[in-house]
Amino acid sequence: MKALRFVFALLALGVGTSQFAGTISYNAAADGLVAPVGTSFTTFGGALFVEQFGDPAITFLGVDHEISLEQSLTISFLTPQVFEFLTLGMLFDGPEYGDLNERAGAFVNGSGVPFVLTATGATTAQWSLLASTIVNESPATESGAGVWRIVNPFGNLPITTLTLTPLSSNPTGNESDFGLLAFQSRPVPETASSALLLALGLGGLAAIAVRRGVSVRGRK
Repeated sequence: MKALRFVFALLALGVGTSQFAGTISYNAAADGLVAPVGTSFTTFGGALFVEQFGDPAITFLGVDHEISLEQSLTISFLTPQVFEFLTLGMLFDGPEYGDLNERAGAFVNGSGVPFVLTATGATTAQWSLLASTIVNESPATESGAGVWRIVNPFGNLPITTLTLTPLSSNPTGNESDFGLLAFQSRPVPETASSALLLALGLGGLAAIAVRRGVSVRGRK
């Protein structure tokens, strides 16, 4: 009976690890300050803030206003995630607003080396991972909002925390700042952990069968 309870506990653990097994999506225009289920937002250097910019208005999440130098926004996940896309905005190449090739840094899992998004033109930008695709959703002009969607931003790297913060681009003038518009992620495949749980469960059942077999032979 104890072994059965152990097997059932393992199965329950398997269910528990899949609690947030679906796609995680965030959109600043719809979700505002509310983090999706299975995630949390934390800030450094100010308070979480939602603002609109441009015409038509683009809604973004920032710190006090945009995320500026010496500020950061961290997204934490209860279970590791693979990012499908990450959308950042208010990132210009200049001369709009005195900005110059603004750079957004994305630090994953506490790493000290960021992935970097750099605005290089009205509709062009560079990202650290060459395998990713950058889609301009609003031009980096005074009539646009400098919005960039990075598809497959981190490859298959499992992400537990993502910290967004600007990187210096124009020390003698207006510096980098930007906002988070949206992201979508999916859970890391649990093939290995599921196989381990199954093996442990089968091992428990085998132990029950062996014990019963010894007990029957002992009574003869």
